[in-house]
Amino acid sequence: MFKRAFLFLFISFSVLANEGIPRSIGALITNDDLVEIDVKSDQIKLLRIGKIPNMCQTEEFYNLDVYTDCTFFKISSNLVATAGHCIGRNFEEAKSFCQNHKIVFGLKSDLILKKDEQGDLIINREQVIACDELAYFSPYHEFDTAILKVSNAEHIPSLEIERKDPRVSDKVFKYGHSRGVLQKYSSGEVVNKVITYPVASSELNIFMHTNLNVFSGDSGSPLFSEEGKIIGHLSGAILGHSDTYLRKRDLMDTHFCEEDKRYLDGDIGYSTYVKSNTALLGAKNFLENRDLVERFILKPNRVDLNSLLAIDENLNFISQKGHLIDLVNKAKDFDRIRAEVIQITQKRRTILNQLETRFIPPEVETDLSVDIDSLSRPNRRRLLERALTEGRIQEVLLKYDGETELFYLLSELYRTKDNLELFKEIVKSRPHLILRGVLGFGFTPIDEIHLYIDKKPMLLTLNEEEKMDYYEHLLAIIEGLKYLKENTSHIEELKRLARDNGHPDYVSATSLDWSIFWIYQDFIKIYGINDLE
Repeated sequence: MFKRAFLFLFISFSVLANEGIPRSIGALITNDDLVEIDVKSDQIKLLRIGKIPNMCQTEEFYNLDVYTDCTFFKISSNLVATAGHCIGRNFEEAKSFCQNHKIVFGLKSDLILKKDEQGDLIINREQVIACDELAYFSPYHEFDTAILKVSNAEHIPSLEIERKDPRVSDKVFKYGHSRGVLQKYSSGEVVNKVITYPVASSELNIFMHTNLNVFSGDSGSPLFSEEGKIIGHLSGAILGHSDTYLRKRDLMDTHFCEEDKRYLDGDIGYSTYVKSNTALLGAKNFLENRDLVERFILKPNRVDLNSLLAIDENLNFISQKGHLIDLVNKAKDFDRIRAEVIQITQKRRTILNQLETRFIPPEVETDLSVDIDSLSRPNRRRLLERALTEGRIQEVLLKYDGETELFYLLSELYRTKDNLELFKEIVKSRPHLILRGVLGFGFTPIDEIHLYIDKKPMLLTLNEEEKMDYYEHLLAIIEGLKYLKENTSHIEELKRLARDNGHPDYVSATSLDWSIFWIYQDFIKIYGINDLE
């Protein structure tokens, strides 16, 4: 069903005892392949391979045990993993996978109950697991990985995750469902740890070869270290290896008694793997602790987690950010930690207030001509607010080059309605601060309009009150940009600041026009209006 020119493997997991591994390995079966014996029975029939694609009874492979498209493996109490191409060519197709398929675990000769008089397998109903929903998906042309959520599968043992990267010459083995047969064991070693593959970024060095022989149906099967810990999953094969379970030429020549049925062919060859144990470990922890991670990291009211999981870069992000697991563990104690942080913050604020009161130079209270750079940050903000009250904000700001404090002040003012006038005054008097934010120099208020995932902006979901707050501030930003455009002296000042801080000197009237344009786009997206003058 899914033919590949390469075979990859995503790195992850470990079991307590090797003999328990086959119970954690599942075969992908369509709903039509399973036949009820009796709805009240704890047994169910699994059709042999000849019946499923309507193979002619005279064919050599008619009596093989089972038609499987791919192999699955269980990584936690409610999660199973496989290759992405096993469940769909794209995200939309993958989302509907669970409607028509089941996963049958423990299909190994010594675990099969029996065969009936027609040669069909009789298995325990509890071996058949239905998937609930797609939890993570990366298609064939990216990292070829899928994680599905399942229920009522607690009786099936889970595989743990290997934390160490494999090395060349490491001994490895796999269990998989090569098409037509029950679970098959194969052993070998890592041949080449780093290979270049054109589908995904080679910079991550996540691909490797092994000399294990594989066949169609093995896709998605887990690769184990010598200690019985999973280090990846199968995704494709290099064609032409001769030591095969089934003769490819014979399979290609197999005849079927009805047209338009599934074709029994396959790719044969050495296996290629993706080494990403950290990625699957991170994804597993991420998904198992989704609610905690949302509370601790993702601000659930501001982003749809499902849209996050639909983006492939998320898995790569997890693999590159090992601290996610630590955050998840901390999230389990979220309430306690939050209480401690609040308590510490309150104590710190009390102490700072006492210190500020004690050490504020008396001239700050009345003298706006004081050297601003000599003041502490709280006093700088106090002086700015005082200058606004006395109508002297322009006088103070235009002689002040302390960008960090103004950034902080502007960021704080951006979040509140009460200080909108101060915000507007700062925008007008120091408009290059706004432009620096628009051009990507890290200005917080601009960044808060979007959530950036791999440089892709996702408009945050705003409630009506937040929309009105943003409305006034966005208007102020646009006015500041226009003011800056009309006053060339400020443009020259910004160029100087950019050069002094190691930023490109590309500020011009054209760049200002583009900045204004993108802010207008925010208006259109948030408020559905485009008639701003």
